[in-house]
Amino acid sequence: MLRLLRSGLPAAGLALCLVACGGGGGGSGEESSDPGSPGGGGDDFTFETTEELEVDLQVASRGTPISGAKITITNALPLPGEGQVIEDLITGNVYYQGLTDDDGRIQTTIRVPEKYGDLDVIVIKRGMTGPYAVEEFRELWGPFGPAARVRLGRAALDGAQVELEVKQ
Repeated sequence: MLRLLRSGLPAAGLALCLVACGGGGGGSGEESSDPGSPGGGGDDFTFETTEELEVDLQVASRGTPISGAKITITNALPLPGEGQVIEDLITGNVYYQGLTDDDGRIQTTIRVPEKYGDLDVIVIKRGMTGPYAVEEFRELWGPFGPAARVRLGRAALDGAQVELEVKQ
């Protein structure tokens, strides 16, 4: 080691050489039984397959496209149950979020785990109202809820239309 330093090899180069060659690690190369250590056992690995879905969705009111509507696509919520609160109905799986264009459309591709059959499309547009797949959700969220929340099958995302109307 002393000869390498004298020959002009910098100390950082020596350290890199030791790491690359496996020196200085002190490990035996065997997997550790400690789940917190690198390469160790621990939690089981579960593989989740996903599928790419084409989305071509339009938001309109009496045939007129609505631009600037906020669209969120998420997995479908469970049906409301006894004693359920809003926090019980929040999902962490958002697959798309954006605004409709001048033609009231979103056109994109999303990747969704195959285990979810139906998806919820949430539409937020101030002063508008529309359909809800489960009417109890409208009541639960009250006046601060989205304009519409519709449940669509995976294939129905390509060519779907959500019709809104002015809130009375």
